[in-house]
Amino acid sequence: MAIIGCSSTAPVSGTVVGVLSCGPSSPTGGRIEPGVNLNVYFSASGQTLQSVRTDAFGRFRASLPPAVYRVGLGQRGGIGLAIVTVNGTNVKGRDWNVPIHSGQVMTLNLICDTGIL
Repeated sequence: MAIIGCSSTAPVSGTVVGVLSCGPSSPTGGRIEPGVNLNVYFSASGQTLQSVRTDAFGRFRASLPPAVYRVGLGQRGGIGLAIVTVNGTNVKGRDWNVPIHSGQVMTLNLICDTGIL
């Protein structure tokens, strides 16, 4: 008699950690401040799969299944992403495609433009 074992393993999630900062804080320049209580969206195949809210220091964390995600803030009072640092590499734009791999911890630091001129 043979015993056959079946193992069904779901993909292990990857983790994204980061800080969202916003600036300038005034028309005369001001400083860059933490992006407090803002949503960071993770979308794949045209659908938002998860959003996380930043804390009082602009920090966020998300656990996501392996995929390539578009990361964005959406629009809130003219706020749009201006610069993102993915694992230490600066990229400019409004949305980014970020690959999440099983078991990976990715650092995703975001700087948003407040739209204040």
